[in-house]
Amino acid sequence: QAGLVEPLLRRYAVADESLLHNPQLPPSAVWRFYLTAGAVVALLMVPWMTAVLGTDPFSWLVAFLLHRPGRLAFAAFWASTLILVIANKPKTRGSKAAAAPAAAGLANIVARKVFHAVAVLMF
Repeated sequence: QAGLVEPLLRRYAVADESLLHNPQLPPSAVWRFYLTAGAVVALLMVPWMTAVLGTDPFSWLVAFLLHRPGRLAFAAFWASTLILVIANKPKTRGSKAAAAPAAAGLANIVARKVFHAVAVLMF
């Protein structure tokens, strides 16, 4: 089951049908995404935020975080929580356990439980 990726892969006429069943994108597609996202931020979001804030958004962010001591600690907590979760995320695809439907279901349950634990930690 390819899920949400399948319509995108079919729309852009993927030559390799195995991508529909294994949604591991090729590195060129990943780099194109990051370059596009970076261009949108650099060319659209930064000028818009500069106009709205009346100052550079990055210097505004630093000033905002340093305005009160707790803000920087809270941002560090969020960043460390995200880094820990991303580094230790449960494997749901590509493992031998995912071959059995019961094990795959268990892996999805674990992934949801981790997501809910992170949501509780962050909010």
